[in-house]
Amino acid sequence: NLVNPVCDWIGEIYEPAPREFVIPGHGRLSLDEESVFCTLGVPRGEIKVPYEVNNTIEEMLFACLFPGMTSMPNTTVLANSLKGMKTHGEVFKMKLLMYLISAVFAPTTSLRPSNKCFPILVNALSLLLHFSFNLLTPMSYVS
Repeated sequence: NLVNPVCDWIGEIYEPAPREFVIPGHGRLSLDEESVFCTLGVPRGEIKVPYEVNNTIEEMLFACLFPGMTSMPNTTVLANSLKGMKTHGEVFKMKLLMYLISAVFAPTTSLRPSNKCFPILVNALSLLLHFSFNLLTPMSYVS
């Protein structure tokens, strides 16, 4: 089942005309190139996106993202993990990016996130740490 509550929620809060997510009681999150880059550190333009298997990087990040697990959880477990997180630090951003890549940007018929996401997460983390981006930075609050 590729549809889950997180996908439903994302679909419900997206406003296509202004290209933004409207999060009730919290504000708006633009979905333009600049805001996606600032929020997630997603490479853009001429920066190569390394969507490929890299076992070394996967081993390095797996324990950080999925403590106590020995194999890649299915996408629903990842979505529930995101839903239950109380912070929006680097682990949240990497999990969210992994979820978005696996469920939205490059979906497959697999029920698990692709291990090809890990090199992208390292690049995103490097950018996040370098520029110290915060998930709430591009949001404008609704009055």
